[in-house]
Amino acid sequence: MIFKCEVIAKLDGVGVEWCEARTTLETLGHGFAYFLIWAGMVVCIMSTAAVAQGYSAWWFMLAVPCFAAVKPVMWCAWRISGKPRAICFKRGGVIESPHGLFNWTNSIGPWKATLGDIANIEVEQIVFPKPNEDVPYTHGVRMILKSGRVYHIAGNLMPDHAHELAVSLSQVREAMRYGVSAASPRARSREVEY
Repeated sequence: MIFKCEVIAKLDGVGVEWCEARTTLETLGHGFAYFLIWAGMVVCIMSTAAVAQGYSAWWFMLAVPCFAAVKPVMWCAWRISGKPRAICFKRGGVIESPHGLFNWTNSIGPWKATLGDIANIEVEQIVFPKPNEDVPYTHGVRMILKSGRVYHIAGNLMPDHAHELAVSLSQVREAMRYGVSAASPRARSREVEY
């Protein structure tokens, strides 16, 4: 997955758009590529046995598409587009998540909580891999309200991407106190007066 995280200015507020990994699709893509490698090896072994028995060598031609498909399948598994997510802080303190949240705790649309209810935005480790396990997407971002309620707003992120998202959300939250122009240079160029 290619991570993207950007601050956006809208007519009635500021928001952050990002993407999360589609771990199931990536795992299926890598699994299919490994299957093709093994299938190609099995066909090569069976073809060698067939030639040794005096049969035709055309069986080797079955291995070619198996090995040829491995690279495109791996490339597609690596380039799967991320799942879009966004949080918008709007005028009057309204918070919206147009694409929903990581664990579906909040439906699409406006939240019951407001901007003034947010106490902290922080990174959390969601997945704790075993010592010899290589798991790339281990972190997420959560928003803690002053009431103590926790919203898990992002997941399936690499640690650096989770920190980038948490900082962007914190900056946008602070920017709403001072106006849209404080959010980012890009947002400043699209600023709309309230």
